[in-house]
Amino acid sequence: MSSYIECESYAHRFAKETLAAWFREKWKINRDHGESPSYYLFNWNPDSNDGQHGIYLEYPLLSRKLADESVEILGAKPAWKKYPKLPPDSDKLSIEAVLDVAVCSNGKLLYGFEIVHKHPCTPGKLIFLKELRKKYGIKVYEVSARWILDQVKRPVNLKLTPVN
Repeated sequence: MSSYIECESYAHRFAKETLAAWFREKWKINRDHGESPSYYLFNWNPDSNDGQHGIYLEYPLLSRKLADESVEILGAKPAWKKYPKLPPDSDKLSIEAVLDVAVCSNGKLLYGFEIVHKHPCTPGKLIFLKELRKKYGIKVYEVSARWILDQVKRPVNLKLTPVN
């Protein structure tokens, strides 16, 4: 899946690519030193050999209505092994959110990151992201594109705002 959306700013694009690169870089450093994969407050165990190390850009979360009228979220648990075709082929599927950066571990989406540049997440998206934590235990954070781009090297600590 492409990491660049035609209408997004370069600041947004490079901030999300940089955040993902920091996670992947830290994963490689920890692996080379025999340590478990972690960065800042985040621990994960990538279960794929796709070179992404469990870190994905533009990670889609879809929903579908079940026969009993309840809604199932697809892409959370289990995580996507292969990205779905977007937009969904079926009228039964809809896109709920696309996370700028996602961290997956042992087949589950653990953490999501929304890069904030020109405007914050919409109220509807925030409600959905809060539900992810309640229903699936997925922690989602907002991080400023400006803050990321102002860094000179990979920071030890990340300046995050939890979406709770």
